[in-house]
Amino acid sequence: MRPRRNEPHGRPDARPVRGRGSAPRPVPKPTTRAASGRVAHERASKRERFPREYIIDRNGAAAARRSGYSEKTANRIAYTLLKEPAMQQLIADMEAEVAARANLNADHALAETHRIAFDETQPTPSRVRCLEMILRITGKLVDRAVMEATFTVDITDVRNRITGRLARIAAGN
Repeated sequence: MRPRRNEPHGRPDARPVRGRGSAPRPVPKPTTRAASGRVAHERASKRERFPREYIIDRNGAAAARRSGYSEKTANRIAYTLLKEPAMQQLIADMEAEVAARANLNADHALAETHRIAFDETQPTPSRVRCLEMILRITGKLVDRAVMEATFTVDITDVRNRITGRLARIAAGN
């Protein structure tokens, strides 16, 4: 005997069929408490890995990918995580800890940059880059120039020009 429409095809794990020629679809398994806990744990472990990965190269999307987030959502997740004040504080604390372990501060970095900039054995591009960095740090090199200008415009002159152009256009039609 053939099963009637909207009845399972003799299989307990099949959904009712909606029309002719359709194969039965398996019923999804209900989500268990253990499975949802596992997903939450994976999400938490990704969040915990993100700041450690971020301080490596300060690239949010790359850090999100290395933390286990998908390629598609890495940019959006990195942006969201980096906007959170708690995440910002955690990253700042981790960077301070790394700097303390390396015994590095601004004076040490400036001294090393100065050494490279004036070392004749270093390649020229490296020396130029170090000089640029020193000049930026000391405020001697400014990327943007600020210009101020004051000028006056006689509005009646502008109005007369526009009126004359409009009259010429109207005469042409």
